[in-house]
Amino acid sequence: METNQTSEGAAPTNETKSAYKYKVEEIDWTSLEKLNLNRALLEKNGQLDKLLKGYKSDGIYRIEGNFDGIVMKGDARLSLRKPKDSDQVVVMAHGVRLEPDLKNQFYGHVFTAEDKDNLKKTGNMGGLPNLQTI
Repeated sequence: METNQTSEGAAPTNETKSAYKYKVEEIDWTSLEKLNLNRALLEKNGQLDKLLKGYKSDGIYRIEGNFDGIVMKGDARLSLRKPKDSDQVVVMAHGVRLEPDLKNQFYGHVFTAEDKDNLKKTGNMGGLPNLQTI
């Protein structure tokens, strides 16, 4: 019978896989700074470790940026992603809405007072709307 023990009788050492999905040095810090964020802020808030492990940030960040004349401002959670055609890890900003926009139509559906109340209380409208494609 074959065993996986070393000559001293100790159990073999398994190579442990890194708990991190990304490396700090792979992050495109320049693009992060364009969003008005930086490494020091992420480290201070304890979010850099989560991002390197492949998770979204717990915290919501106010991001601002000017991208070729297009000004963007908003609240977002962050995550990291490595494009297939790149060696650098890029930052993904996932927009966050603090409250749903129920004043305007959604694909042709006008929200009734009952719809709005149900959505705010339970997150469920209570029925299926008839949506129209644009």
